Amino acid sequence: FINRCEEGSTPVPPSMPPAPSTAAPVIAPTPTTNLCEDDPTWAGKFNADHTCSYVEIDTNTRCNFENSDGVKASEGCPATCGTCSTPPSCIACSDQSTPWMIDNGYDCSAPSLTAKNCNLSIFWVNNKYCQASCFHAGKGYEGDNCCSPCEQCTDEETPWMISNGHDCTNTDWLLSTKCNLEDYWKSNVFCRHSCFAKGLGYDGDNCCSD
Repeated sequence: FINRCEEGSTPVPPSMPPAPSTAAPVIAPTPTTNLCEDDPTWAGKFNADHTCSYVEIDTNTRCNFENSDGVKASEGCPATCGTCSTPPSCIACSDQSTPWMIDNGYDCSAPSLTAKNCNLSIFWVNNKYCQASCFHAGKGYEGDNCCSPCEQCTDEETPWMISNGHDCTNTDWLLSTKCNLEDYWKSNVFCRHSCFAKGLGYDGDNCCSD
């Protein structure tokens, strides 16, 4: 009866003009990690024990349950119901210094400059100076979602692969069922670069393509 009821409920900037942008993008796009978690406080409106764990038993039906505020389980338990939103793709951001910085030997890695400028300065905002550095310092420009700098990843084979003459670059059939799908591989980050390139990278990885 409970199930049936719930199922039916419904600083002053410099005055000189900006220098032409000559800096190439310093980072390449990479898949972003989507943080998706169930709300531990969500529960069906007719029974406090009908939490996301309860919904998980029968997601086809119970993801339509609502709590006392009318929030469906599909929204309160997105990880359980598989309704996590897809995050926007990151973009390649440049790190063009201001004319003053260039003339005085500074670059965008100077925290004393980014801390008091970036999205706090209209001059910087209009020209998106130090775009990547500002974003990663928590002072990014509106609408920006800059990718993290890539890193050189190793491609270390498992002992079994070495013994059998296999390497990470020619075992696509093996990687398809391993990489971040198996705890043993995850704890040893085997074939790190190849796994990332296959779309099965380890948590937090952003491997350079070269």
